Amino acid sequence: MINFNNKDYYSVFEINQYISDIFNNVAIFNNIGIVGEVTDYKGANKTGHRYFKLKDEQSSINAVIFRYDFSNISVDIKNGDQILVIGKVSSYAAGGTYQIIIKDVIFYKQGDLLLKKEQLKQKLEKEGLFNEDIKKPIPEIVNKVAIITGKNSAAEKDFLFNLNRRNPLVQVELFYSRVQGIEAKDDIISSLNSANNSDCDVIILGRGGGASEDLSVFDQEELVRKVRSLDKPIITAIGHEINLSLCDMASDRHASTPTGACEIATRDIQDIYSDIKHLKENISNKLDIK
Repeated sequence: MINFNNKDYYSVFEINQYISDIFNNVAIFNNIGIVGEVTDYKGANKTGHRYFKLKDEQSSINAVIFRYDFSNISVDIKNGDQILVIGKVSSYAAGGTYQIIIKDVIFYKQGDLLLKKEQLKQKLEKEGLFNEDIKKPIPEIVNKVAIITGKNSAAEKDFLFNLNRRNPLVQVELFYSRVQGIEAKDDIISSLNSANNSDCDVIILGRGGGASEDLSVFDQEELVRKVRSLDKPIITAIGHEINLSLCDMASDRHASTPTGACEIATRDIQDIYSDIKHLKENISNKLDIK
């Protein structure tokens, strides 16, 4: 154990090592059971270890099954499964992170969060909420784009950079919102209402992907219905194709990245200049102007 007496400051490693020692010396952490839903499971990596997360509706914890322990586990682990794991909570001092090192897995039931999403998806599909024929087209000429995203986020920077790169003449109005957590729903709905009442031609709602628990707010029924009910066309850039949110399915168009959403929303200014040049040439030819 590190001696912290009579010292005014400590190195980063000393603090992390001290926390690691706490995990190692508290008995409950050395043999503990945790129930959670499996997310971000991709199978074995090159070394044969399996890294993923366990989550509930409020939080998540990193998890790992090392190669030499996996042969003793009989459960076929899949994303969305709710499982009971037995193992040791350990801190990695060099990275300042902690995780549960799993020794055994007991299948619980299909994850409640994934099940709720699937049930809501089926319900809304039966109502025709995702039908392509009710989706609004994106205008060919867009003068102003409303963007709803997190303030000072990487997605905000991507949106602004790519819109300016493609067409610097397009105006942008930002509506900041929380885009993660249970409380974010009302925040996003408020921003959607404000954007819908603005003079924009198209709305973009995005955060540029993330772990499935980070995107769960975009699977809430009230928010999905709000996305579908807007007067203005909306493009979403929330989840990637393998983790598509219900809001992505309800929007008029969706993209996997903020860059993709910008490409849907606006035409490249060079293409516009090219069209103008061709029109001018056609008019000149028809008028026989030399």
